[in-house]
Amino acid sequence: RYNVDVAALQETHLRDSGQLQEKEAGYTFMWSGCDEGETNYYGVAICVKTGLIQKGIVSEPNCINDRIMSVTIKDHHSDITFINCYAPTLNDDVHVIESFYETLKQVIENIPRKQDIIIAGDFNARVGKNYSEWKGILGPHGLGARNANGLRLLQLCSQQKLCIKNSFFQQKDKYKTTWQHPR
Repeated sequence: RYNVDVAALQETHLRDSGQLQEKEAGYTFMWSGCDEGETNYYGVAICVKTGLIQKGIVSEPNCINDRIMSVTIKDHHSDITFINCYAPTLNDDVHVIESFYETLKQVIENIPRKQDIIIAGDFNARVGKNYSEWKGILGPHGLGARNANGLRLLQLCSQQKLCIKNSFFQQKDKYKTTWQHPR
């Protein structure tokens, strides 16, 4: 319907890692889940148009863990690495949250500087509206008050010279997030 080339999914609850081609829809589903025998709460996946894979321009998925994975699309113009992640919530232990952000930082730092990076995912974060404090990182169309995970995300973006793109585009608040706490 939307003719999307690449989509990122979180909370897939799938085990191990793998690929599945959905011939009718024309997409290949690549996932990274928990190891066999572990509790299966998380899981991430990247869906890519099968035609891109058939052209030979899509790398094998880099399945880091059940919260982070990436895939690179290479064409004659540029290389783009898509990272998909599912961050811990504020209810998780601080060491789990810090470990997630450290792993994500390492994944980003292992990508060549000349390569474009797109990070998609569920960060369980609110980055707030104070874009003057985060010039070039946070745009003028943020939402709500910043929380601790939002600060972590902003700091990571600052360190890695990334920006939170959807905060630079004006849109209705209901389209800025997929879920909001009822408070």
